[in-house]
Amino acid sequence: MVSPKTAAQVRKDMIDVVNLPDGTARTYSLAKQGYQIAAKTGTAQIAVDGKYTNNYSSSTHSVEALVPADNPRFIFYMYIRQPRSFIGGFADSTINTLFHPLIISALNNVKSQPAASDSAKKIPDFYGKSYTQAQQLAEDNGLQMIFVGSRRAKVSFQSIGAGSLVIVDQKIFLKSDDSIDMPDMKGWTLSDVSSFAKIAGLSLTYHGAGTVYKQSIPVDTSLEKGNNLEVYLE
Repeated sequence: MVSPKTAAQVRKDMIDVVNLPDGTARTYSLAKQGYQIAAKTGTAQIAVDGKYTNNYSSSTHSVEALVPADNPRFIFYMYIRQPRSFIGGFADSTINTLFHPLIISALNNVKSQPAASDSAKKIPDFYGKSYTQAQQLAEDNGLQMIFVGSRRAKVSFQSIGAGSLVIVDQKIFLKSDDSIDMPDMKGWTLSDVSSFAKIAGLSLTYHGAGTVYKQSIPVDTSLEKGNNLEVYLE
């Protein structure tokens, strides 16, 4: 049995792994979204024919994260073993392509107030609103609105349901009709891109980890379902 004192120290050490300049879990931080997480990374050699492997790609890499650090709502664990290649060149950036969008989605689906974010926003009902009305409603509620479709048509779809709570900086996608132009995705997260691709009916491929710095489809291009969107993150 672990004593409360020991458990508290371990939690503090796991928070430091995320926050300290030399922390091995800095990649997984959700500080920008208003959450303090705790994490522990791991790297281990693999025994092959009685001998241990001795290089980075021939090892196992893992992370366990408590989200948020105090009174966790979610515990995430993932490990990769001898991958053919690493996204972004490292194990943490590879794992983070799944961790970040998955945890953001999970936190947005929590119906009660997020424990670590006092600035969580409640989503209003945008259905039937004009572009101007939707824009004002988003501004009044401190939300980041991404409007897709004709600005002359009324909102027929919103990416997050009315009444849901969202974390800081989460984008809300509103759709009017099927006429969608390509937005400027610079600075978007993979979660943002995935949400837009689903709404627009695009096939998505991506490279790297972090935020978008390059996209294959030029801004303001008229999109058709089935188009392939390729983004590069760093």
